[in-house]
Amino acid sequence: PLAAGDFDADGRDDLAIGCPQDLVGAATSAGSVTLISGSATGLTSAGQGIKIGIIDDGVDQTHPFFDPAGYTMPPGFPKGQAAYTTAKVIVARAFAPPGATWRHASKPFDPEESGHATHVAGIAAGNNRTAAGGGRRLSGVAPRAYIGNYKALTIPTDAGVGLDGNAPELVAAIEAAVADGMDVINLSLGEPEIEPARDVVALALAAAAAAGVVPVVAAGNDFDQFGRGSVSSPGSSA
Repeated sequence: PLAAGDFDADGRDDLAIGCPQDLVGAATSAGSVTLISGSATGLTSAGQGIKIGIIDDGVDQTHPFFDPAGYTMPPGFPKGQAAYTTAKVIVARAFAPPGATWRHASKPFDPEESGHATHVAGIAAGNNRTAAGGGRRLSGVAPRAYIGNYKALTIPTDAGVGLDGNAPELVAAIEAAVADGMDVINLSLGEPEIEPARDVVALALAAAAAAGVVPVVAAGNDFDQFGRGSVSSPGSSA
């Protein structure tokens, strides 16, 4: 039978939300993007018109980093649960497993447990020059991009470290993001690597790439402890 591995978002990514506008430099993680300041050429319009699907634990569309002022909903949108969308966050879907009893499982944003996806979405597409503490201003890497919210992690973990999900819900979210017209899909999550021929999430990502969608997947947080070869699934998918 196909494996349905557990995916836990919390703690999978050592990332800082956004780019402080007064800092220019390279992030220390191998292969990570270079941090850029708000005055860098092109940042104001970076990501214009691109749609980024965040497959995670649910984006807070009300967060000031995603202020919809100045955006226009693109044709054919919103999609999903429209009450959780704006002209910036243009898709809101939840993928609860069958028989889920958690009271927020079917909502695109969990007011008690969501948080990681908002963090990730801010890094990807938080609005340029959003005011932050200490007089600083933040920007995502592609601040003019639209965000698609695909909440595939919907059930609180037994350990109390956020929301968890399984392979079937992740595959459903990937397929929905492709069907909705996302240009990029981001999965900042992972599980121990399994036999590739049985890894349905890796296979779904391969199919998304074949359809012209760019998958971006976390490499995990285990390099310091285990060194090379510690990239988890589905980041290890070819």
